[in-house]
Amino acid sequence: MKNKKAFGLLLTANAISQFAQGISMIAIPWFFVNQMEMSSFYNWVFFITTAVTFIWSPVAGTIIDRYPRKRIFQGLCLVGALILFSVSSIGFIEGSLPLALVVAVFAFTVLNYNIHYPSLYALSQEMSEGKVYGKINSFLEVQGQATSMLSGAGAAILLSGLNTDFTLFGHSFEIHLAAWELHEIFLMDGITYALAFLLLSILKYEVIKPKKVDTSKFINRLKNGWKYLADHPLLFRYGLFSYFVFVTVIVHVFYLMHVYVSEYLNGVGYTLAISEVFHTLGALSAGIIARILFKRMHTVYATLLLMASIIVVFVLAGFTQVEMLYWLACLVIGFANSGVRILRVTFLFNHVPNENIGRVTSVFQSSNILLRLFLIGMFNQLFFTDHPQFAYLFNAGFVVLATLPILFGMKKIAKQYPD
Repeated sequence: MKNKKAFGLLLTANAISQFAQGISMIAIPWFFVNQMEMSSFYNWVFFITTAVTFIWSPVAGTIIDRYPRKRIFQGLCLVGALILFSVSSIGFIEGSLPLALVVAVFAFTVLNYNIHYPSLYALSQEMSEGKVYGKINSFLEVQGQATSMLSGAGAAILLSGLNTDFTLFGHSFEIHLAAWELHEIFLMDGITYALAFLLLSILKYEVIKPKKVDTSKFINRLKNGWKYLADHPLLFRYGLFSYFVFVTVIVHVFYLMHVYVSEYLNGVGYTLAISEVFHTLGALSAGIIARILFKRMHTVYATLLLMASIIVVFVLAGFTQVEMLYWLACLVIGFANSGVRILRVTFLFNHVPNENIGRVTSVFQSSNILLRLFLIGMFNQLFFTDHPQFAYLFNAGFVVLATLPILFGMKKIAKQYPD
């Protein structure tokens, strides 16, 4: 594999920034839903921020295909460090953070996700040969999910504190850590952005296949992305409807899980953190074994199998108030979602030229955002806020609808786009 050392450096920089970022994205919803008891307000913040990403996503796609991906990463890390350092400093000076600044950090992080991950995938495709695409995506998934798991464990400690006694080799030890304030978590996040920026500054790699940069005007670059998909309808069908799983899972992670644990399971921060860890363990397992498990199965058939499994566990979540069963459901959700993502991204790597990958993924993101807005709007209704378990049943039906276009076109897709 070429660029092996460079890819390792990229993963390291990504993991460092993603660790604290993951803690922030757990801490902010918990701050609004549990500490401030403002779950409805948080839902609207999530809704509005998501709506803004609908405009931002196509812009991000054209940026990714127009400019060097490494420079994009560095810019994101630099801006992130400046924002987090500024906000956290206000918290240290004032003793607490205004809600507006907490919302600003949340909004930046969500917008960052919408250019960070497409850039990461585009840069990874640019750095690797076709024969290792599956391995590369598995590495990305393992790194991302391992970091998320550590973030979940870190969030449990930082949000609730830690008070424990234990004995080791006949000696008693006590660990007492106070819960962190939000501005302290933001300071750590800012430091990791700065470290990632420094690591990316020394990243050097060989472009495996130089891309043909489209230097036309923004609107023309945007149209060219749509045109590529219009010329490849079966690729568009698979890429779009397989992405529906991610729509439901991101709503599950960033909204439903918090409300479900708080309102339906009557859980505490520990319950939520363990749910996050189980979800991440499932996703981590997919990163390790999914490529091997489905090696002899075409991508489209493996995707349908994983989508079916996620339907089953969404139904399970709608009918149980047992914490352990919910944790197991989170495990399967994490595995199925990551498995689909590995298969889907590898499929796109194999069949979409690198010079179009940013715009193609931005089209899928835009549709994803519209569907996410629909789900958030639905789940913001009083019925679902009072009965979050039924939101999981709704999600199950949503994924069922997504499987049908792929199911009816699976033979054509497999024939036109062989693995």
